[in-house]
Parts: sequence; C-alpha cells; structure tokens
Amino acid sequence: MINLAVTQSVAMVDANQEQIDRLDPQWLTHLQQHGFEPTVLPNFRCVHEAQLCIAQLNVQGLLLTGGNDLMSTQGQSVCWWRDQFETQLIDHATQAGMPVLGICRGMQLLNEYFGGSLTAVENHVHKEQAVIIKEGSKKRVNAYHHWGINGQTLAPEMMPWAWSEDGVIKGICHRTHAVMGMMWHPERAHPDQTWTWQVVREFFA
Repeated sequence: MINLAVTQSVAMVDANQEQIDRLDPQWLTHLQQHGFEPTVLPNFRCVHEAQLCIAQLNVQGLLLTGGNDLMSTQGQSVCWWRDQFETQLIDHATQAGMPVLGICRGMQLLNEYFGGSLTAVENHVHKEQAVIIKEGSKKRVNAYHHWGINGQTLAPEMMPWAWSEDGVIKGICHRTHAVMGMMWHPERAHPDQTWTWQVVREFFA
C-alpha cells in the first residue's frame, strides 16, 4: 500500500470558540479501499514540523484536502497556520520528489504556491457538474467552491487538464514536478467517482 500524508481542515466549535482539526471519514474509507494507507497530519502551528512529517513518517505522497478559504481570498483566515503549514509541506515534498495532489482548496493553494492567483466564481456549488477533460471526454463530478482559476490566474508553471463548461479550470498539473490538482472531491459522491479514483491511483502509482 502507498502511505500518504493527508492534511485536515480547521473548524471552529462555537460553544467555546475552540479550533479543531477535522477530516471527513469518507477520506479514510476510500483511500484504504483504493490501496492507500493514510497518515493524517495535525495542523501544526510550528512550520518546522512539516519537514519532520515528510522526513520521519515514511510517506510516499502528500494529499492536500479541501475545506477553509485561503488567506488570500479574504485577507485573513480562521486557520492562517494551515496555509503556512501546508506551504511548508509542499516545499519539502517537491524537494524530495514526492507526488502532491491538491483537492479543491488544495488545488487553489498549489496554484498560488507556484505563482498563480484566484478569482471569485459563481454557480460552482453543485452535487453534480460537467467537466471537460483534456483529451476531449466529459465527466460528471461535484463542485463546492466560490473561488477558482482561469487562464489569466493560472500559475505559469501549471497546465490545465480539466475545465467546467463555463471555462473555469477544474484540474491542473505541474510542467515538471509530480504535482496535480482537481477542484472536485473524490471522497464525496458523484457520478464518475470510479473514474476519479482511477485518476488518483494512477497519479500516485
């Protein structure tokens, strides 16, 4: 099995303003079903812990999950330390030649990391949405985001491989590094979920 480092989102518990890490359990179910051994990472506030995670946990890949807006989209974030921690994870993973997959927010962070930016998008919250794949096929996936990437905001080092019908970029990959992103959620139900997990398996193979 391939051991993957898996990040988590941050949630605020309203009753006492406690900030907690969280991960949809469907991630663990699907990852294990598809040949992965997930190592779930806490959101360390001390960024040097990122290097220890990559160096000492014997992981073969990095999965940046969704949830939470990036600081760049609102000038502040309930989880600014997650942005910093995951940026350090990308640093160490790419230096080690380790594959990195970003899901939704994770793809947005990868685009920013390599010099791109985000733009506000409308009508991209759906349980089912069509995406056009580079080779010309069309797939039905999900969409849960208000920020996106287009041709003007795509990082120079990135190439698109999937688009929505209104032109929003839904999938990106790096020109030289083993880095890929998709804006839909493999862990959540959608018509072409089997195909999506095939893409994930092939990427980390």
